[in-house]
Amino acid sequence: AMCIRIRDKNEFLARVISIKNSCVYDRDGLSSQLIMSGYEKCDMVESEGQFAVRGDIIDVFSPGWDKPCRINFFGDEVESIKFFNPETQLSEDETQDILILPCSEQTGSTNEILARLGDVKNPTAKISSDIEKIENGILHLPMDKHFALSINTTFAFSYIDEDTIIIVDNDKRCMQKMKTVLKEYGTTCEKLLETKSVLPESCKMIAGLFEAMQGRKPNIIIPDITG
Repeated sequence: AMCIRIRDKNEFLARVISIKNSCVYDRDGLSSQLIMSGYEKCDMVESEGQFAVRGDIIDVFSPGWDKPCRINFFGDEVESIKFFNPETQLSEDETQDILILPCSEQTGSTNEILARLGDVKNPTAKISSDIEKIENGILHLPMDKHFALSINTTFAFSYIDEDTIIIVDNDKRCMQKMKTVLKEYGTTCEKLLETKSVLPESCKMIAGLFEAMQGRKPNIIIPDITG
């Protein structure tokens, strides 16, 4: 997970949505924000990463929550915020404010991805389909495939403060696991390239451990002691 490309930390944090009771929000804009943050629009919210719009109500289930939340609007003003049971759909505890987190570290602006894919001459049906999905806010699978085309990407190590101690436990096993992951990813990319489902630049989503650390060095390395 530390070696997969993700959004720049500041851009990720800019996608966090703060909702407070009695405040005014653009409801249509909020729906667009949720889609750009990786949420799936559905008829009924039952699991993380989903949201639903029903009249003056927006239901949303953010990562990090035990239950989804129901935001009741009066016009564009938030009238109440309540958590609800996803099985019964009945409202429960009320709260005064919530933070809605992005659903994926690969969410954010799609402009550069669409521009790169749009420059492809005679695109395959799969690439054309992905372009249409991204344009219509269906971001999950297309973004996973094409996210490396984004300009401002980084790795999770950049989210960690400089004074944080990094420990690599069992370095030999870590490197073996990394080799396996890279091999499997390479096989997947070969299949995607054979069917012209992605651009060659798209196949740069995963890096080696030390490349992903971007110049940072582990403070402590616990070696493999099994021999």
